[in-house]
Amino acid sequence: MKTNRLLLAILFLVMVHATSFAQEKEKPKFTFGVGPAIDHNLALWGINFVNEVDLSISKRFTFTPSLTFYHSIGNIDFDHPNKGLKKEDFSSGIFINPKLKYDILQWKNGFILSFAAAPSFQIGSHAFVANINSSNPESPEWWRFPSKFNRLGLLIELEAEWNTKNPNFNQAVGVSFSGYDLYMPWYIMATYKVKIKSWGK
Repeated sequence: MKTNRLLLAILFLVMVHATSFAQEKEKPKFTFGVGPAIDHNLALWGINFVNEVDLSISKRFTFTPSLTFYHSIGNIDFDHPNKGLKKEDFSSGIFINPKLKYDILQWKNGFILSFAAAPSFQIGSHAFVANINSSNPESPEWWRFPSKFNRLGLLIELEAEWNTKNPNFNQAVGVSFSGYDLYMPWYIMATYKVKIKSWGK
C-alpha cells in the first residue's frame, strides 16, 4: 500500500512537471470517449468512459494524463457450469494512466497513428464464483469471492486520430490493453474519442 502511494506521488509530480513544460508548446486537446470493454480474466464485458488531456512535448511526443471509469455489464463465459451464479459476477474500477504517446505516422491531411504506454493505477473491485471442491468434480461447491483493491499495472494503447470539418474538433479511436498482478491483458478497451482543441491564441 505504501509503495502504491509513493508511486502515485511520483506520477503526480511527473504530470505537474510535464504539464508546465507542455504549456510552452501546442495548446492542449481535451478528450472525452466511450466504448466497449472486456475483463479478460473474469470473462466479463462492459463499458468504459475516458477523460484525457493531450499535452504536446515535442513534434511527435505527447504527455496524456488519462482518467478512465469501467463497469461490467454482462458475462461472456456462456459455457460456465454454474450460469446462475456466474450472472452475479462483476468488475468495476477507476484507472489513472499518465500516458506517454509517440506519433508513429503523421500525415498532412491530419491523420495521426500513435502508440502510448503508461503505468496504470487502478482503484476497483470485483466478484467471481469458483468451485472450492475441485478434487470432486461431481460434487462442486460454488463460492462467491468479492474483493477490493488498489493496484499498479501497465497500459499500452494504439490510437488513430483524424480531422473533422470543424477545426475545433478531432475524432479518434483507441484500443488499449492493461495488465495487473502479472496477468496481461486483464482489460481490453476500444474507445471512440472526441478531441476538443483549445480555443484562443
